Amino acid sequence: MERASLRDACRFEEAPWHDWTRISGIYATTSSYCWCGCRRDPRTMQYFQCPVCDSLKRPMQRPATKVPGPYVFNVEVSVDVFVIRDVEGNKFLILSIVDLGTLFHVGVVVGTGAGSPSSSNCAKAFDTAWMSWAGAPDRVVLDRGTHNRGVFQEMLRSRGVELRYTGLEAGHHLGRGERQGGLMKSMMKHIIHERQLRGRQSIEFVVSETAEVKNSRLHVGGFAPAQWVLGRLPKDLDSLTTLGAEHRLGTHQEILDGTSSFAHRMEIRMAAKQAFTFHDSAQRLRASMLRKATPTRGPFVTGDLVCFHRKQGARVGQRWFGPARVVGQEGRSKLWVSHGGIPMTVAVEACRHASGPEILAKRELELRPSRKRRREVIEDDDETYEYPFGDDLAGVPGRHEDGEGLGEDEQMRYFDTTDIADGGLSPSPYSPSPAGEAAAGPIPSPLSPADEGPGVADLPPIPEDLLETDEGERTPTPTVGSTFEPEQEQIPVSRQGTSEVMSPTPLPPGLHGNLRAALHRSPDLLDGHRAAEPRNEPSTTRRDRSRSPPTRSSSAVIPNQSTLVELPRAPGQDRAFLAFLARRKTAMARSKEYSLDKLEAEERVKMEAAQEKEWGNWRNFEAVKVLDPTKAAEFLREHPGTQIVPTRWVLTNKAQPWEDARYKARIVVRGDLERGAAETRTDSPTASSTMVNMLLAYAASNKLPLRGGDIAASFLQGEKISRKLILKPPPGGLPGVEDGSLLLAEKPVYGTRDAPRGFWKRLHSVILSKGLRKIPGENSACVLNDSNNNIIGMLICHVDDLLWAGGERMDEVMNQIQLAFEFGSLELDNSFVYCGRNIEQSTEGIKVTCPNTAAKVRPIVLTRERRRERDAAATDNENGQLRSVLGSLGWVTRVCRPDIGYQVNHLQSIQKNAVVSDLIACNNLLNYVKETPQHGLFYRYNAVDFNEAAILSITDASYGADYDVDEHYGVPLGNRSQSGRILALGNNDFASTGTGDIYMIEWHSNVLKRVCRSTLQAETLSLVQGYEEAEHVRVLMHGLYHEKTGSTNDFMIGAMDGRRLEMFTDCRSLESHLKQPGLSTVADKRLAIDLSAMRQLVWRDSGELVGDPVYQDAPPQASTTRVSWIETKTMVADSLTKHMKCEQLLALMHEGKVTFDMNKEHSKKASMKQDKQDRQASMSG
Repeated sequence: MERASLRDACRFEEAPWHDWTRISGIYATTSSYCWCGCRRDPRTMQYFQCPVCDSLKRPMQRPATKVPGPYVFNVEVSVDVFVIRDVEGNKFLILSIVDLGTLFHVGVVVGTGAGSPSSSNCAKAFDTAWMSWAGAPDRVVLDRGTHNRGVFQEMLRSRGVELRYTGLEAGHHLGRGERQGGLMKSMMKHIIHERQLRGRQSIEFVVSETAEVKNSRLHVGGFAPAQWVLGRLPKDLDSLTTLGAEHRLGTHQEILDGTSSFAHRMEIRMAAKQAFTFHDSAQRLRASMLRKATPTRGPFVTGDLVCFHRKQGARVGQRWFGPARVVGQEGRSKLWVSHGGIPMTVAVEACRHASGPEILAKRELELRPSRKRRREVIEDDDETYEYPFGDDLAGVPGRHEDGEGLGEDEQMRYFDTTDIADGGLSPSPYSPSPAGEAAAGPIPSPLSPADEGPGVADLPPIPEDLLETDEGERTPTPTVGSTFEPEQEQIPVSRQGTSEVMSPTPLPPGLHGNLRAALHRSPDLLDGHRAAEPRNEPSTTRRDRSRSPPTRSSSAVIPNQSTLVELPRAPGQDRAFLAFLARRKTAMARSKEYSLDKLEAEERVKMEAAQEKEWGNWRNFEAVKVLDPTKAAEFLREHPGTQIVPTRWVLTNKAQPWEDARYKARIVVRGDLERGAAETRTDSPTASSTMVNMLLAYAASNKLPLRGGDIAASFLQGEKISRKLILKPPPGGLPGVEDGSLLLAEKPVYGTRDAPRGFWKRLHSVILSKGLRKIPGENSACVLNDSNNNIIGMLICHVDDLLWAGGERMDEVMNQIQLAFEFGSLELDNSFVYCGRNIEQSTEGIKVTCPNTAAKVRPIVLTRERRRERDAAATDNENGQLRSVLGSLGWVTRVCRPDIGYQVNHLQSIQKNAVVSDLIACNNLLNYVKETPQHGLFYRYNAVDFNEAAILSITDASYGADYDVDEHYGVPLGNRSQSGRILALGNNDFASTGTGDIYMIEWHSNVLKRVCRSTLQAETLSLVQGYEEAEHVRVLMHGLYHEKTGSTNDFMIGAMDGRRLEMFTDCRSLESHLKQPGLSTVADKRLAIDLSAMRQLVWRDSGELVGDPVYQDAPPQASTTRVSWIETKTMVADSLTKHMKCEQLLALMHEGKVTFDMNKEHSKKASMKQDKQDRQASMSG
């Protein structure tokens, strides 16, 4: 019967709704669209269902309603734990205890920090706060959290309390307990936000006062909970309307003073009253009371295959799990199902019947037997089962896909060698066999559930004594517990993962009987199975034959530890050992400076060759003049008081640990000992990241090749030194230099304070002499213009690293520069590295990544025990590692990874007072960056006209969702807003179309220092910062075509008139304030000033420095500074303001394209509904 029903269900599902429209032209013309986007005939909708719709549809929340219980106290009590945060973001765990008859509420703080509280703390709190005065209740309703197990569960069972557990992820099964706990949490949030409370004592006051106000003001059956329990209402000491209030003047005076702890508590009490009144009349709660009813699913009977919905699945998008077998029902709202061998309770409304394809998939992928039954081996019957769960038997854990190592969750394996004869199985299948003997391979693993064929290899006949059922296998006596909670059974190993099929390897002849005997006595003795744990109490009940392997509690032969041979460890099993290796490797990697006397003979020869090469550079570039002992003495007599500055060798190995050694020697002057050089100017400008990205955009826009170069021994090729500097040769002397000689410095050599600036001045002068022009605002960037001021080449410098792009004329100029300096390397290929950036020039565009930087960074060392202390403060060593990792991640963020901008900024803001959870978050972020080395920026060829490009400023802000840290003490400062900004170049028509290719130039994510009192203020401050950065880019681009002449105001007006600046925000009120005619007023004076300044820029006409919003009737048509509103869902800067994954930002990074929704006609609700339908249609297609 079951086989026939399955076959009919599968036949029905063979023609899904997506194919039905092709059956008949009449149906196709009259069909409508299904919920998932497929066509359906309206005349048959009520008779059939779409399996795609069932797999995508989420179950509706069922209203938690039932027949009211009697108004009797302490009969049924609900227990739950919720988390509350203070203004500093510290977490506090609150145990909520609600009497379901009278709604009397008690709350207790049971812990702090992340995670669940311990069961012992919950047991102590429940005993003190409830049972000490009210006694033990008859029943307790609770969820399946770990805090409700252990000590807490045993304490209630010892008092004879009946435990009633809720379904899986069915919080509404708590009923009134969930509702009242949510009300208390909402009131506490209201109080904490209003009073800006922090610390455990203040939270304890909030919990106590909130519960007291609830118990006195809530109405249940005409009485308050306090009246039901106590028979009267408690006194309200701070009330001014009750009789006798004038006799408590001392209390009111104490409240007015507000200096004592009692006054602080009274203020919290008044805030609790206000919070209760607010929530009692809130329209949002009123609307939730009128929600639509949910149809009841089912009915479900024992044996049905169902799918259940989970909200906390590990894989995003896979919300329905199953099919699972229904094994029982508890009450009217919960089902006991078995999924993957694990029994669990789920809510009825979260289940649905499994469809035909899902049943077939489960049958083909999971329900095949991993090996034959014992009777099938004897009878040699090849019959297979044609129905689900026909022969579901446990198998052997599988290996990795590559066939090497153990599974992720697999226990370390052992061989039991107690029953093996001499010369039998080797201790390890990986160890070599004795000479002259064939190596015995591993025991053949059973076939995977998806394969067909015999479950075991052909073995000799089994002795009759081994075919009898072992009388020692007993079923353990179940412990006393909930009557509705069955005993947990072991997960069949065959369902833990897909096993890889291994070809059977012949075993030694003497092992067949022993292996077969072990197989039938206890599969746990075989390789790959977990060994059974000994039980303290004997078994009394006979265990019936089962298809599943023995449970952990079943009696089995336990191998002696002396006979267990350990196999090779799987990767990542011993974290403490790996942490030790990480620390050891880090310490070795940091010791990069060598001592010549401690090197081996071969290494010493190579290092001496490096020293000769370095000294040769000093002589070739005429960096110093050698004064022999006679000339040195004469020079000192002529210049008395001259300081002799010592030098030293710096010997290093520039290679990475996995590379061949590359020894490098450098003579360094002890510039820290030089007197009289403190007033020497030392700055040497370098090109900014903005200018580097602008050069990349210019090259991509004109499809020009990028070239790079590195100047060798750059400091030795600098300008002549102007002061007398006498140097002493380093210890050990110099090749070819007589002992007692001195060195007269001709140039600012390594170690002197002015060495970088000396090189930059010479490089700058040579570049300008070749026809290039300095860009205003960028002292290390130059441009080459023709007679019409058109750009024919650009060059940027970062110390001695040069990057340029241009045509033939630019190549000629760079050839002349190469004659003036000696270059160590030239990058003329399509792929090269410049200052840590991997620049790859393909046929489509330029891609910039930086995978090597993150790959070299080592994570913060945390042992397993240390990771559990999530709220513990970081040590000095850990803080040092945190700063090192964040420094590297911050550089990667500024170069090419805007997608991690918010996370890095958040970790940098809390590194002064970091805790272990912050260290874990930093390691997780580092691992994410290492796992995504391909993420970076992409500049498509000829996508944007660089000469006519408009500057796009995209800004967003999150209002009051973050916090800042005090610069001096590192104390968190709450209620701060986060700003996210992106600057890019786009075509002039981008503002009107809202879609197209853009070139990213700059991006930022930072906390707004000023506390914002509204979303408008936060968005305004972010827009102001974005405008200032965009104005700087506009001046730079104007300087690429025009040299700065005349006054600064004239140059600024020319820059503002010559290029458009488009600002985009998702705050519609901000756009209205900046565009609307007339004077708009706001209460905050500082916000009004910022808005007035931005209005002057938006209303600026051509030729003006600032506009006049009072005189103009509307923003000028020729205005070059504009602001536009876009929908929040298309805001690419949103991920720079909060922790989220923005697919649009990733698409912008990888493809260089973006699309904005600028249509104001569509309502937000309709837009969200349309997006949902589009996603469902794409998934079903």
